[in-house]
Amino acid sequence: MKTCFKLAVASLAVLASLAAHAQVFRQVGMAPVNGVRRIATGNKPNAHRQIEALEQQWRQAQLKCDTDTLGKLMSEDYIGISANGMVQTKQQMVDRVMTRKINITRMDVDDLKVKIINGSTAVVTSQVDVDGEMDGRSMHGKYLYTRVYARQAGGAWKVVNFEATRIRPNLQQASAK
Repeated sequence: MKTCFKLAVASLAVLASLAAHAQVFRQVGMAPVNGVRRIATGNKPNAHRQIEALEQQWRQAQLKCDTDTLGKLMSEDYIGISANGMVQTKQQMVDRVMTRKINITRMDVDDLKVKIINGSTAVVTSQVDVDGEMDGRSMHGKYLYTRVYARQAGGAWKVVNFEATRIRPNLQQASAK
């Protein structure tokens, strides 16, 4: 009888843990916004919709070299890491866009996912197909990126971190098989 009781208590502990993790998994969503391939639909929490809208603003600002909007979207302590390993602050990023050292002319977003953590952090992952120029050289290819948003004291979301990784063409072909 003692063994059955212990087994029942252990089972309840496992079920409680699974229920808690299920809540986290339910928070992952995909973006149905213009310029981004529609992957999934349904009712999404407001925070997901806010982040998806900010992602669309970021994309449009990059395409238009709109440094005012980019500056408003980034936190003061923003850190970005480009696919070539360049680490940039908010001011450095704005300056590079303003001087056209980075000039994105096409950015097709696919498989955008938003994960909200504790209501105050949002992690966005996606794949983008990009054309443009960086430091006077042609830039074309597919990249994976992660962008992290933090909810600020006034409730607004700001980008605090960005990192991009180039998908090598031979890996693209291998994953398609």
